[in-house]
Amino acid sequence: NTRENISTDVNIPSYGVFVPSVNISKNLKGGTTLKLAYNRRIQRPSLQFLNPNTNSSNPLNITVGNPNLAPEYTNNYEFTVNTFYKSLFLTTALFARNTSGSIQSVRTLDGNVITTTFQNIGTEDAYGMNVFGNINVSNKFQLGGGSDLYYAKLNGVNTQNEGWVVSYRMFSSYNLTKGWGLQAFAFFRGNQVQLQGNQGGFGIYSLSV
Repeated sequence: NTRENISTDVNIPSYGVFVPSVNISKNLKGGTTLKLAYNRRIQRPSLQFLNPNTNSSNPLNITVGNPNLAPEYTNNYEFTVNTFYKSLFLTTALFARNTSGSIQSVRTLDGNVITTTFQNIGTEDAYGMNVFGNINVSNKFQLGGGSDLYYAKLNGVNTQNEGWVVSYRMFSSYNLTKGWGLQAFAFFRGNQVQLQGNQGGFGIYSLSV
């Protein structure tokens, strides 16, 4: 048996960046709070994006990471209204996210074989809103849920794509006697726009005692 050692020079970028956060809030009468926020964030690529090993468990759909990926940088802008009314809590937010160096899947086709890797494709902008609510129906029953809706625009070197993305979530809990309880959770996300096409939606749920 022989083993081949392969050495590859990888340029790891510096992460010394300025990431400020600014928050301004105002409390109104009746339990309402207004909040205006800005922050800049760095998102380092995850291991699955960096791993240079080739995953060819499906020889017709191969995935290989890119160890030379740089981080994403995102400017977040958000206006939020929080409202309390008796046992009801409701928050509504309008937001905009502008990302440079967005990490996206890039696929190439060679005959019948699709190879997927990851690149810093350019920019990704998202504009939308989210709503979240929580209510104590009784001293034993709590119910909550929310939704996110935004419009995404992706721009690469020679490719662009855009479209709506929506998701929903719900949770509830009920306290039984003697320390027992019931919980339920559900989440659904519709199609998510990507640089090349869309990723299909999915849903999950859980029930527990």
